[in-house]
Amino acid sequence: MNNFEKLQIEAEASALKKRFQGINRSKFARDFSVPGGQAMIYQHINAIKPISLEAGLAYANGFK
Repeated sequence: MNNFEKLQIEAEASALKKRFQGINRSKFARDFSVPGGQAMIYQHINAIKPISLEAGLAYANGFK
């Protein structure tokens, strides 16, 4: 992973973390079929894993 990709993942994680403030991640994961569930949301908001297309679509659907 190059520096640009790392910065991109960190920026996405930061934005997603803000969106999840006050939201129950487990319920969101169930309601919107986030692949990997709440554990994957945790990894996304902490820049551990990049957001997949499937997860991105689930977030888009959930956050409108």
